[in-house]
Amino acid sequence: MESKMNRNIILIALLGLLFVSKAVAQSVTVEAKIDSLQILIGEQAKVQLQVAMDAKQRAIFPAYTDTLVRGVEIIETVKPDTQFLNDRQRMVITQEYIITSFDSALYYLPPMPVTVDGKVYNSKALALKVYSMPVDTLHPDQFFGQKPVMKAPFAWEDWYGLIACSFLALPLLGLLIYLIVRIRDNKPIIRKIKVEPKLPPHQAAMKEIERIKTEKVWQKGLSKEYYTELTDAIRTYIK
Repeated sequence: MESKMNRNIILIALLGLLFVSKAVAQSVTVEAKIDSLQILIGEQAKVQLQVAMDAKQRAIFPAYTDTLVRGVEIIETVKPDTQFLNDRQRMVITQEYIITSFDSALYYLPPMPVTVDGKVYNSKALALKVYSMPVDTLHPDQFFGQKPVMKAPFAWEDWYGLIACSFLALPLLGLLIYLIVRIRDNKPIIRKIKVEPKLPPHQAAMKEIERIKTEKVWQKGLSKEYYTELTDAIRTYIK
């Protein structure tokens, strides 16, 4: 009876370990996808290799050099992007490869391996169809002439910079014309305005009296004007 109970305990423990190991194995997923299943010769496609795992685990992506497979070249390996999930308990790392090909064919892209904590996980395989420009085999001697030049559509956005520069250049153009005219006429560029100091009241009055004496208004039969101007001059002197 006791031995049977021990066997049951051992069996339960083994099943528990099996489920734990299976859960751990399922905690890592590797997925590969391509954004375009077929491209023209020389065009580019993006291959994404994505691994989902626990945040404490460490992943090593495959170190490709310049080719993914023979005939498919790697143009760029983008820096991996990391995204955390479930309160940073899980994370998803995405590695992107930009590829191209210059030979028309149907390429088989084998599973891509990712090493997580020393264990290798493989993605699913992908396929890429590379095709060349279609050729008219029924009319190989038929050639087409040059196409007419297409006019670009008018857009105000293309002229904003030129219009702004024109408005800024107008004041400078006016200043340049002003300088040319002043130099041509042999005139100073900056006009000097002479401000005469205001005379004191007594000096102004004496100057006015001297003017009246010089003009000799009384001799012209303008006695009234003479006395009026003289009175104004004296009034200025008194002030």
